[in-house]
Amino acid sequence: MKNTYLKCGDCDYETDLLLERKFACPECGGLYDVEHRFLNIDAATRRHTFDRRAVPKTSIMHRSGVWRFGGTTGILMPYILPEQMISLGEGMHPFVPGGKALRKWIGGNLDLYFLLEGINPTGSFKDNGMTVAVTDASIAGVKALICRSTGDTSAAAAAYAARAGIPCITLLPRNQGITPSQIVQPLAHNSVVITYPGTFDDIKDAYNELVLSGEYYPVNSINPARIEGHTATVYITAQFLGWELPDWFAVPVGNGSNSTSVGIGMRRLLETGLAQKPARILGVQAHSASPLYDAWVGSRNNKEWLAKYVSLTGVGNTAATAQNIGNPASHKKVIREIGGFRETEGCSGAMEKAEEGDLRAGMFVAGADGIEVCPQTGVVIAGVRNAVRKGIIKNGQRVVIVSTAHLLKFVHVVEEERGSMIREINDCRAESVVRAAGL
Repeated sequence: MKNTYLKCGDCDYETDLLLERKFACPECGGLYDVEHRFLNIDAATRRHTFDRRAVPKTSIMHRSGVWRFGGTTGILMPYILPEQMISLGEGMHPFVPGGKALRKWIGGNLDLYFLLEGINPTGSFKDNGMTVAVTDASIAGVKALICRSTGDTSAAAAAYAARAGIPCITLLPRNQGITPSQIVQPLAHNSVVITYPGTFDDIKDAYNELVLSGEYYPVNSINPARIEGHTATVYITAQFLGWELPDWFAVPVGNGSNSTSVGIGMRRLLETGLAQKPARILGVQAHSASPLYDAWVGSRNNKEWLAKYVSLTGVGNTAATAQNIGNPASHKKVIREIGGFRETEGCSGAMEKAEEGDLRAGMFVAGADGIEVCPQTGVVIAGVRNAVRKGIIKNGQRVVIVSTAHLLKFVHVVEEERGSMIREINDCRAESVVRAAGL
């Protein structure tokens, strides 16, 4: 992996990916990015390689939508031998256009698509990042993995750790709406599951202490290898669209891995000539925890946005539990990537937030089009609607909503909203069925 290395996003300090354990720059305390020294391969050859690998075969390069873009030549992902890759077949996502119900509810006559990352081995986009992070951990020979989670990270970490044969510790906030399925998943993979009082943010200091000891390898978004895997979102989308980028990527913002990785992925495509025009990023937060949105409002540039940013000491309640984060670990990176094009007129990204009723409505409007989405994706749908109403997203633009997790992880939300719609009959006659249906 000599052509893959880490570089501090704040002071340009460089270090070795496989040797790093603490993931905090010793010079300034900043977070790292993964950087590559790309081989001189022309864009047409790269496209041909990726398109050939998109055809299902037994090779890991064909059955992983993440590692499709990597290998011994690097190309877009770290320089990894196929036999070293820890994979469960992640990244093979459906790319689905929005239907009539969504287009009517959102407005704007958008060219709307969903990348359904909930169709992953553990049911969320976290698998895309975890395959790279745990591969790195496996090659480096770490003692144990650790993560703090609102549910989905713990499931992915436990599954990929089990695949690699590495012990895993998952830290879950006891009273923050972790669903039964999200508890069951790490238990099924023999992870050490530890619950604690408070919110996701409350155990940050203890988590950082354990990470900085060098004994526990972190697989949260402070680990740039996690972010690296998530950049596949951009590559998969571009490939679906004939190696073009949409006008907008719309993503939820919790701890910041989605928006960060989309920005990095776009730069890679532009750098390698695989795409010619960047997309803009719409980051959306739930009303219960919107520190990045609050600071973005009225900011004229990234410097002002960062200066206005204030972390929340407490968060409210929302069905979008993955967004109940008052101090995103990657907030500087989020600002850098969403606002990264602010100096170029017409190319800056934007932030929105969604009220609870709107995010739930967005979920069920998607359901009316046959698309199952999680509450976090409901936040994004509502945020896109808000952005259309404000004129941020223009009529007719192509928007890709990154749907981050499967609905079945959040069945309680459906039960709360639609349980009263169940109709009971007291016999098994056809006429009773017809009468109950009311059609």
